[in-house]
Amino acid sequence: MNRFDEIYDRFLHVDKMSLEEVKKLMKDLKEYHLSNPDSSEFLHDWNPLMMIHVVAHYLN
Repeated sequence: MNRFDEIYDRFLHVDKMSLEEVKKLMKDLKEYHLSNPDSSEFLHDWNPLMMIHVVAHYLN
């Protein structure tokens, strides 16, 4: 499993994470995004969707 797949797999289970785990996930996503410029367009599209999902989960 590559690094992006590992991060994405964690994202799929964000509703079961603690706030600290979510912060770590977003930090890992940002680091991946910065270190892999070839993936920036794809991650740029996904990042807002991830944030909306995370915020919605913690508001409920």
